[in-house]
Amino acid sequence: SIALIAGIGGLSLWLPTVIRNAGIAGVLNIGLLASLPYLVAVVVQQLVARHSDARQERRWHAAIFMLIAATGWISMPTVAGNPVMSMAVLVITACGLFGATGPFWSLPAACFGGTTAAVGIAMVTTLGGIASFLSPILVGWATTRTGSLAFGQVYYGTLAIIGAVALLAGIRPTDRQTTVH
Repeated sequence: SIALIAGIGGLSLWLPTVIRNAGIAGVLNIGLLASLPYLVAVVVQQLVARHSDARQERRWHAAIFMLIAATGWISMPTVAGNPVMSMAVLVITACGLFGATGPFWSLPAACFGGTTAAVGIAMVTTLGGIASFLSPILVGWATTRTGSLAFGQVYYGTLAIIGAVALLAGIRPTDRQTTVH
């Protein structure tokens, strides 16, 4: 989903700023704290992937974790200035984004076969790359105009909600219509 790729890019780009805005000083402190969401998220990612494999279900796993990421993004402005709560929300956001990654990327092969799956993956990657390029421009512009990251955080949260809804409304693995061997 475009939302997933843009959200991961947004997290990577804005995470140090969110930590700094929470009141953490010093590049070393910010850098060390910036690793925490990723450390927790990699564990969650593995657990979600295993659960998704055990249940042989992808869409709901990806959509639920996209909604968790959306909750984190949208909560960020409400905890700005509070270092502990900001870190907790960053961890939740990272866990949501990375938890959705495994189930999401297995969907094209589950829904399509052969070259159709490859085209689907290429299309999602390309559109996600474009969104990852344009989103920081939009968020940076809004941050400069308002003096706050709140718009950008709500923007990424809204994208995640749209991505979750699109996943649930889209094609299902059991709807496989085209198989190319």
